[in-house]
Amino acid sequence: MKGLIYYFSTTGNTKLACEYIVKKVNGIEFTLSDITKKENLDLNDFDLVGFATWADYLGPSQLFHDFISAVPNQENKPTFIFCTAGGLPGRTLLIMKKLVSEKGFLVLTGFQLMTPDNYPPIIISGRLHPDYPNEK
Repeated sequence: MKGLIYYFSTTGNTKLACEYIVKKVNGIEFTLSDITKKENLDLNDFDLVGFATWADYLGPSQLFHDFISAVPNQENKPTFIFCTAGGLPGRTLLIMKKLVSEKGFLVLTGFQLMTPDNYPPIIISGRLHPDYPNEK
């Protein structure tokens, strides 16, 4: 089985999580694609497509929105979604689900990975999450 994970990572947390998935999931040969690189991949070559991004002010970034709008329509292509967040993911997963579902993807699951926050006002306030991510 072949899989593709489209990801958007600015600090490296989301990319690291994608690399972890690739390493740990058995039976699926994954290809990683950074959405900022604008690779021209044929989704027909993949049995499963994943979408990953970070929470940008309680939702996916505009770049992620723009990327999804350019993805060709699918017919129930199995997909999964996940986001990384320092503490305030907001409605990121719900918005991601809506965006990819409107493109014809069948969302099988979603996951939110809590990571250390990197937003300066949060860091200054001391509301950090140094224990994330954890084994669970």
